[in-house]
Amino acid sequence: VRNNWVYQNQHPNSKGVINQALLATSEFQQIDAEPATQTESQHMNTTWSPPLVGFTKINCEASFLAKTRIRAYATLVRNCENRLMNGASASIIVPSPLAANASIIMRAYRMALEEAYNLVIIESDSKELIKFLVQGPTTIIREIKFIQLDIWAYANQLPAIKYSYAKRECNTTTHVVAK
Repeated sequence: VRNNWVYQNQHPNSKGVINQALLATSEFQQIDAEPATQTESQHMNTTWSPPLVGFTKINCEASFLAKTRIRAYATLVRNCENRLMNGASASIIVPSPLAANASIIMRAYRMALEEAYNLVIIESDSKELIKFLVQGPTTIIREIKFIQLDIWAYANQLPAIKYSYAKRECNTTTHVVAK
């Protein structure tokens, strides 16, 4: 809502803002109330699923405005008990959505190192980028070459890293924060 107001001159709709806040609050309350179980059916639902025991999951989300090349992003960090551990949001200027998603994942790595999260799952709704990360540093994407170098430098410093693709609907809280 804030980005639409600031960057697209759309005045906020108070009911829409309240509904988004209630949705985010509801998701947080549900996460706190539910036991940390990970079943096959949860992966098919459109809700967030907790990471493996001992892992920390960093959800990365962005919204991009092509006209100004401004990308708002959010990262939320949760543990296997569904507890919110950390988070960040900001706006950055980047040339493309792919570069924005790569930048956000690079920032997630940096956060993992700064906070000493050793077992990490990076989750994003950028299927292309997750596929690239799973393949490893053998492929260079010209558009994000320098960001890639930073990503691999950070990745080499973490003991264990996994990647997860999640549809945007599976990560509504992070999506609302990024907007």
